Amino acid sequence: MCIRDSDGTARIWDVITGESRTLQVHDETSGRKPGVNSATFSPDGRWILTGQADKTARLWSVESGSEEKAFRGHDAMFNQVLFTADGQNIISTSHDRTARLWSIESGTTIREYKGEVDEVRSVDIHPDKKRLATGSGFRNRSVSVWSLDGGGMTSRLRVDAGSIVSVRYSENGSRLAANGRPDVYVWDTASRELRSKANPRFGHKITDLDYAPDGRSLIVGSFDGSARVVGSDDGEVARWRFETPPTQENQTSHLISVAWSPDGQYVVTGQLVEAYREVNYATLWRPATGEMVRQFGPLSGAIDSAEFSADSKLLLLTSANTVWVFDVASGELRSQWQQDRPVVTSIWSDGGKNIV
Repeated sequence: MCIRDSDGTARIWDVITGESRTLQVHDETSGRKPGVNSATFSPDGRWILTGQADKTARLWSVESGSEEKAFRGHDAMFNQVLFTADGQNIISTSHDRTARLWSIESGTTIREYKGEVDEVRSVDIHPDKKRLATGSGFRNRSVSVWSLDGGGMTSRLRVDAGSIVSVRYSENGSRLAANGRPDVYVWDTASRELRSKANPRFGHKITDLDYAPDGRSLIVGSFDGSARVVGSDDGEVARWRFETPPTQENQTSHLISVAWSPDGQYVVTGQLVEAYREVNYATLWRPATGEMVRQFGPLSGAIDSAEFSADSKLLLLTSANTVWVFDVASGELRSQWQQDRPVVTSIWSDGGKNIV
């Protein structure tokens, strides 16, 4: 796995052996350690791409941990970085209000996607590899769809208010979801029509969302401490809430992360308890019934990210300065790693052997 950090480092962990390597980033101008805002594996698992606050993205070898290439051209920090499906190019978003397509071989910009009036925060590539969607700050009030090769904007999908924290294509590419504040929007990607707009009636902002494997539903989490299942076509909100029961009197709990297992059997929610930061739990639920299956914890610090392995057997959690791997069926702790500084997020490699 790879974990990214705000102190200018990312680390690769071998899930089997527990061995790790540190990817150390330095700002070549100031000599300081810029924050790592995004990290991701290449499709073949050989490379890691990081996006930094120093206007630079870097390519690293998983095997050696050495920096292989740097990408420069944005006028502000990198927000999100992605590999294209063939592993030959990368996509980036930035606070400079643009997204870019880069050649890994040359390290140069192939295409710039511009026309937004606010920072570009999130991006996702359509499964057909011909288009991408970007989400921007609150002044844009829209999701933009671009031709991957041509660079032009093909459609602008309007939202009523709020910045777009994330955009996500369904696995078959027929739907595009975005979370604004306070609504969740889902569009038909062929007709560009709005299929559903749902307000899960949370008491606070939406913090995370994830598709069910069949693309027909979304799990949506809120800072008010609850999550709900929303139909991607009809916007119907399930009658039950996934809400972690309090462990202390007068406890205020916020929900930070959500994930749907690849086999479709479970969803997981990760919380932050304001007054009791040592008693945070990730909770496993059955989305079909709203039944709580088990809890993982207590863990110290907010559970900032949660991700199932590809076979749905393991659950990866990031909390404070610790990364945890649990067995989904038994709830048993399988692996645990710690570092000196807070961990921001973590993801599985495609093969499931490493985490970044």
